[in-house]
Amino acid sequence: MAHIRFCMTYEGQCNAAPDRRNSSHSRQDHWAEAMRVNFAVNRAIRPEPDAGFDTWDIHMPKGDCEDYALQKRAELIARGWPTDHLRLAIVRTKRGEPHAVLLVRIGTVDYALDNLTPSVKPWDETGHDYLILQDRHDPKLWHDVSPRGGGGGTS
Repeated sequence: MAHIRFCMTYEGQCNAAPDRRNSSHSRQDHWAEAMRVNFAVNRAIRPEPDAGFDTWDIHMPKGDCEDYALQKRAELIARGWPTDHLRLAIVRTKRGEPHAVLLVRIGTVDYALDNLTPSVKPWDETGHDYLILQDRHDPKLWHDVSPRGGGGGTS
């Protein structure tokens, strides 16, 4: 429900967007840009769980894990990143808690941008159990992730 409300509230955030990045930028340039956004958003938002109804928002001074992931996604889209390189994932942490991260495709690898850690790792090295994630081609669709050796898949 929170994702549907988000799509209705934030026009254009749930539409597919093409790659508008500078074609001369290298994989390393994309990595650096993703790291800058991850660091800036992790510092800019004060952690605060939703009170009652779960809401997903952007441009907020405080929020929970979905708000961090959505803000990172919005900032990268604004910088020209294609939506098929940016997917939200709902995971279960090592502690068994539900959590949201942003998966960012750089080259052929999906990296997890996570507000719980400044470290950016490939999705399958985070220790999270991936439950559902956004469709690569239609950001309004979500898919269950089949369990696969402790981490799920990100196809």
